[in-house]
Amino acid sequence: MTTFQNKMMDSELINQQQPTDISADTRLKAENIDKGFVLHNQGGVHLSVLEGVSLTVDAGECVILAGKSGSGKSTFMRSLYGNYRVDRGSIWVKHDENWLDLVKLQPHELLEIRRKTIGYVSQFLRVIPRVPAIAVAMEPLLELGVDRETACDRVEELFRRLNLPERLWNLSPTTFSGGEKQRVNIARALSVNSPILLLDEPTSSLDEINRREVIELLAERKNQGAALIGIFHDEEVRNRIGTRELTFANPHENGKI
Repeated sequence: MTTFQNKMMDSELINQQQPTDISADTRLKAENIDKGFVLHNQGGVHLSVLEGVSLTVDAGECVILAGKSGSGKSTFMRSLYGNYRVDRGSIWVKHDENWLDLVKLQPHELLEIRRKTIGYVSQFLRVIPRVPAIAVAMEPLLELGVDRETACDRVEELFRRLNLPERLWNLSPTTFSGGEKQRVNIARALSVNSPILLLDEPTSSLDEINRREVIELLAERKNQGAALIGIFHDEEVRNRIGTRELTFANPHENGKI
C-alpha cells in the first residue's frame, strides 16, 4: 500500500463521522463557516468576512452565490476549494463513497480531492509560457490516467463547442484574448466529469454566442448530476441554470452574513 493511500486511510478514520441532515444525493455540505483575515500592514486589525455560513448542495442543483461586492462570495468559493483555510466550521465533500472534511485534510490529500471530485472555473487562466492550449486543457485528464488520444479527443470536442479556432490549439494561451483564455479554462475544467463544479464568473469575458454555449454546457453537466456552485453577474446565466440562491449580506453593514 502506498504512503498516499495510508494517509488517505488516516483521513477517513478522522472523518468517520458524517455530516447530519443529508440525503443520498448530497454532494457538499458546509457547516457554520467562519473566515477572517488579519491585516498585518494595518496594525494587525482582524477583518471578519464569513460568519456562520452554511450550505448543502445536492446532485443536479446549481446554487447561485449572490450579494454585493465585498460581501464574501469569493472568499466562500475559495474556502470550498481549499485555497483559504477557514477559522471555524466544516466543509464536507463526498469523495468516491467517502465523506471527507476538507478542513481536516493535508495539502496533498486536498489535491487528490481536486483531481477527481471538485472542478473549478475561475475568471483567469494561469499557465506556463510556451505550453500549447490543448496541453493546458488536457492536463487534468492525463493526471487521472486517461490515455493521451482519448484526452485529446475530449478536449478538441470542447474546443469546437466553445468556438475556439483550431489555429490556436497548439499556441500558448499567454497571447490569447481574455475570452479565448476563458474558453481554454472552461474546457480544462469540463474535460473531467467532476461531481462538484465551482464557477467564478465563467462567462465574464465572453461574447453572446460563446456565453450561450457555456450555458448549454453547464446545463448539460447539471442535468447529468453535477452539483454546481457559482458566482454569476450575468442574469441570463442565473436564470438558465440557477436552482436557488445563497445571499450574502455585507458584514460591515450589519455585522453578520
